[in-house]
Amino acid sequence: MKSSEMSHFKKQQKLLEKYFSQIKNNNQVVLSYQEFLNEVSKNPRLHLRNIFQFFADMVNTYVPEGVDEYPESEESVGFLQYDMRKLLEEDVDEPFFADRLLANRFMKLIEGLQTGGYRNQIYLIEGPAGSGKSTFLNNLLKKLELYTRSEQGKLFATQWKIPLSTLVSTDAEKTRGADLIFSCPHNDHPILFIPRHVRMDFLKELITDKEFFSHIEEDSAYKWLRQAEACPICKNIFDHLLPLVSNPLDVFNFIQAKPRFFDRSMGHGIVVWNPGDKSIDRFFHNARIEEALNELFKSDVVSYKYSDYAFSNNGVYVLMDIKENNISRFLNLHGIISDGIHKVENLEEHILSLFVGIINPEDKKHFENIQSFQDRIVTLNISYVLDYKTEVKIYENKFGEHIKSLFLPRVLDNFARVIISTRMDTEMSVMRNWLTSVDYYTKFIDKNLLLLRMELYRGNIPSWIRREDEQRFTRKIRLDLLEQAEKEGKKGISGRLSLVLFSDFLQQFADEPFITMTMLRQFFAAQPEKIASTIPPGFIDDLTKIYEINILQEVREAMYEPNEQKIKNEIADYLFSLTLDEGEEFTSPYTGDQLKASKDWWKTIEVYLYGENAQYSSMRKDIRSEFVAKTVAQEVKLQNKPLEETELFQKLYTSYIQNLQKNSLEPFVKNENYKRALQDFDKPEFSSYDEKIQKSITNLIRKLTSYYRSYYKERYNVQDLSDEEITRRALFIARYVIEKDLQVKYKNILS
Repeated sequence: MKSSEMSHFKKQQKLLEKYFSQIKNNNQVVLSYQEFLNEVSKNPRLHLRNIFQFFADMVNTYVPEGVDEYPESEESVGFLQYDMRKLLEEDVDEPFFADRLLANRFMKLIEGLQTGGYRNQIYLIEGPAGSGKSTFLNNLLKKLELYTRSEQGKLFATQWKIPLSTLVSTDAEKTRGADLIFSCPHNDHPILFIPRHVRMDFLKELITDKEFFSHIEEDSAYKWLRQAEACPICKNIFDHLLPLVSNPLDVFNFIQAKPRFFDRSMGHGIVVWNPGDKSIDRFFHNARIEEALNELFKSDVVSYKYSDYAFSNNGVYVLMDIKENNISRFLNLHGIISDGIHKVENLEEHILSLFVGIINPEDKKHFENIQSFQDRIVTLNISYVLDYKTEVKIYENKFGEHIKSLFLPRVLDNFARVIISTRMDTEMSVMRNWLTSVDYYTKFIDKNLLLLRMELYRGNIPSWIRREDEQRFTRKIRLDLLEQAEKEGKKGISGRLSLVLFSDFLQQFADEPFITMTMLRQFFAAQPEKIASTIPPGFIDDLTKIYEINILQEVREAMYEPNEQKIKNEIADYLFSLTLDEGEEFTSPYTGDQLKASKDWWKTIEVYLYGENAQYSSMRKDIRSEFVAKTVAQEVKLQNKPLEETELFQKLYTSYIQNLQKNSLEPFVKNENYKRALQDFDKPEFSSYDEKIQKSITNLIRKLTSYYRSYYKERYNVQDLSDEEITRRALFIARYVIEKDLQVKYKNILS
């Protein structure tokens, strides 16, 4: 080899070492039976698992413990927030985004698997077309494959290593003899070779963790360990090896624990059938091993035959869509699931597999009249997404995270809300049983309260829920809501159609500087009747109302520039003046100002304390009584509190601030110069306006820009929008609020 070729060879070798040196062979090591028992003794929880426990452990490895945002509540129903990213989104060909409802359904099913509550069952993943059932299952199977290659996912099956050279009787046969190595075709757990009648006593001495052993003795999850036996082929081999050895224990020297790795493509541990796959209920016959064993035993006692189900024994057997040939496969599982037995000629295979199927609702007709089969079915409902945040994640995954920067704040979420509204029922009986006044909330959300349910389905109890309703949000109401959620997400705009519509939406407004709520309304208004009819009547109007109220409040807050000390001084002077007679002049003990207690002076403050059109004289009388009897007599004199820290002062201060915010846009409503100046803000003409107007509008846009900068970066994780671009958006929103006269339009709602 030339030196240049040698150098190139070494370079390639180093490259291989760099990227593959982390691959270890620890999980590839075949253990003797004694070594296997040693591993069981050290870590029985890891090595004594059937496929159900193994699958549950896999899920719990990828999914952290759920979080309850309201752990203090006695009414909690365990509706937890689960982080499903590692299980369903990361390191997969196509991520699946599970909303909170699905995550809780799935994790409850996993809890049942782990505790042994779902044995002798088939698990059907049911949902409408386009809900992502196949993607969900494919990702689970992918992670199961990866798990078997990890340290915490160690899995052993039986391998035989029979030394023919020491067992045969003649020298001629010895010279021909060699080690006969083959795996149990049913992937038997090696512990099953400990005879069942002594197995529990054996394990009691083997396992030092006595707490764990008590689970083996009592829990249904370990019933397999107490009752199962080796497969008929291996049991037969074991029995016929006994006469050939001097010590029965020597047979265990021929049994090894072989690491088992799941590989869907090879049918190892995971067997997947598609509807078009034609072969059904095949039998396999390994004549070579059968001949070698029968020659060893000098008989024909070994029948080395097994079925398709052996490949997935202690593994996963999957039917992708119960249609065509999968209908027969599904129905054939009835007896196997019920009894755990499958006949191969005269042999009885004991099958313990995780049977999983994907089914569309219309395909349930194939078995809905077989009651005994119905009792064996556990259903996982995968509906269309009912969480707008999850829907947005799906858009981001398909079209890129940059789409968030194309929208004004809230508009992207609102597109997802419109889609989700088509998947929900307008039935409100649960909400009416809960809320003291449904009409109160229709001022702020849609008339069918779909938006409120969307928040509750996310596990979020909105801050604007009234205190009395929060107290009425009992366990029963929460369970009723979750029951209603099970009926939703089965109709409306599918996941696939949602992506098509969103793509059309982006293309339609691709040339616009940013996408607005008005554009959203235009898009859905132009949809054909087949799509438009799925949107609840008036929903987009209500969504627009809420959007406008939100941006109105943001602009109000941006316009609001309080002089906090001035406000506190006015409240202190006002409270002191109430102890005097009307018309009496006084020097304020708090501010030192010379004032006169008159109705006109009181009213200038009361309009902010109590709002417009209040019964000022009545309010004044009540406040005077509270101030004298409680604030001064108790808090100030007895508790030695400063006036500003008293309950009454704090209440009045909060009210003052709120009313000041409500009226912060009055200059725009009453002064046309403000409106024109706002229109000219980004033009040379802006400098011609009064300095006070310029300052006021400049501060407004500056504050809005700062607010929306935080909105994009903190809520959307958008880092690439410049301040100039955000300012243009802030200016658009401010102009929208003023041009649409939102201050007047929603005056009654926000009064």
